[in-house]
Amino acid sequence: MRVFNRKSFLFLAFFLVQAVVCSAGHNFLTPEERRWLSEHPVITIGPDPDALPFEHIDSDGLYRGLSADYLTYISGVLGVSFKVVKVQNWAELMTMAQQQKIDLLPAIVSSAPRREFLEFTSPWLSVPGVVLSTQPFNSVADLADRTVVVVAGSIWDDYLSTHPVDVRLIRVEDSRTALELTALSGVDAMVTNLATATEIIHQLGISNLRVVLRLKQSTDISFGVRKDWPELVSILNKTLSDMDPATKEDIRQRWLKLEDIPWWRNPSFQRIGLFSLGGFILIIVFFVIWNQSLKRQVRKRSEALEQAHQRLVRAAKMESIGQLAAGVAHEVKNPLAIISMGVEFLNSTPDRDETEQQILTDMDGAVQRADRVIRGLLDYSHYSKLERRPGDINEVIKQSLHLVDHEMKKHQIEVCTNLDILETACFDFTRIQQVFINLFINSAQAMGEGGRLEIVSKMDRLSPVEAELSQSYQADQWVIKVTVTDNGPGIDDTESEKVFDPFYTTKEIGQGTGLGLSESRNIMELHNGTLQLMNCEPTGACAVVILPCDKGVEDEENSTC
Repeated sequence: MRVFNRKSFLFLAFFLVQAVVCSAGHNFLTPEERRWLSEHPVITIGPDPDALPFEHIDSDGLYRGLSADYLTYISGVLGVSFKVVKVQNWAELMTMAQQQKIDLLPAIVSSAPRREFLEFTSPWLSVPGVVLSTQPFNSVADLADRTVVVVAGSIWDDYLSTHPVDVRLIRVEDSRTALELTALSGVDAMVTNLATATEIIHQLGISNLRVVLRLKQSTDISFGVRKDWPELVSILNKTLSDMDPATKEDIRQRWLKLEDIPWWRNPSFQRIGLFSLGGFILIIVFFVIWNQSLKRQVRKRSEALEQAHQRLVRAAKMESIGQLAAGVAHEVKNPLAIISMGVEFLNSTPDRDETEQQILTDMDGAVQRADRVIRGLLDYSHYSKLERRPGDINEVIKQSLHLVDHEMKKHQIEVCTNLDILETACFDFTRIQQVFINLFINSAQAMGEGGRLEIVSKMDRLSPVEAELSQSYQADQWVIKVTVTDNGPGIDDTESEKVFDPFYTTKEIGQGTGLGLSESRNIMELHNGTLQLMNCEPTGACAVVILPCDKGVEDEENSTC
């Protein structure tokens, strides 16, 4: 909204000074024209209510614009007053002009239909005509059969109505409505003058319209005078001719913004910019994803290297244990055999009292424990080659349970099984049986009296988390999974990292060697499988055995056999 400020008052004061100077003597008017002015001191004008920058009625009801400044100058020169008649729209204004209810139209373009009821002065401003659209048009001929919006009764309405190119005209009351309709793609194009288009686009902040055509037809703005007042036409022409060019330029500079719609509002540029921005964002997203993928690969490689290092450390430990076991077997096993035979001989002799018999029993138990430790060391450190053959893991589980059945009944442990049909896998029957027996015995000893042991076997696809933890498989790979769950006390958090260490045990002295779980994990690794221990909710421990199978394997090289 434009309002009067100090600059505006100074500008009008300059006009009045200029007008006073130029009015001295009215030298450019004839006596008849001066007499006519004296007989018509008040002239009724009808400005377009919404035709900036040429003219409009602002929110305060004031007449503003190019034509208003021209008439302010003319009023000061001629000594006449201009009375503003306010109307709703251009169509109403034209009707009143035809009925001679208005004496002068300040900003109007001459045309044949209008010359029937109006006389026109020489143009006081010329503005190029343009076609605005969101679509590309190379000529007026391209508008054939397209919908084009114009202000009803405007020069562009007359121009297109008589043009040889047949367009579908849409008529609206004002330029603002026409521009909004075009910007929203309600029509294909709008025809108007560049000054009006630029002004309203700046006001509304429209960004998707551009000038697609400049027309040969221009908007030549004149004063339109009622047909029976030819004297006023002559007077106005002389006044405009006598007007200082600097004053005309000041008015133009104040109101007129003759500029094409900026290139950055061009829809084609915006589309290209949008696609470029989208492409740039996709490139950034690609590099971010690629960088994250590289980080994951580096992390996996680092974890794999760490696991390989741990395996090398365990192998070194195994070698050390093997050397120790060989020395122990050489230095201890033979003396133990002699002691065992001596104890057996003494047990066969009669006439022993109770104390002597207890000593012999203790000696025999100690010798058996020492022999058991030595056998465990030898088994732990010297694996023979796996004897793989196709088989059913469920059969191994059943036979292992049969072998520990006495232990389970002794401790009154309830055994529950849920064994699904499994794919065939290749494994060493004896070694895998050793793993399950170790797990069953450990659970039974942990639960004590009256526990519950549950064994579940199934075919399963590994999740990404499980695959990453195992490092031996890929996500979504088919495997055989066996879970052994008890309701014992579970694994202490401080012991979870040590349970697979050789010789580590929580059992009482003489109840175990601490090699069972360590040996079981080594057996699983020889089978390219895994063994994991964890606590269960609300209580108890869970062992998870994972073995590869041939389901989903198409080539023989990757077969488990």
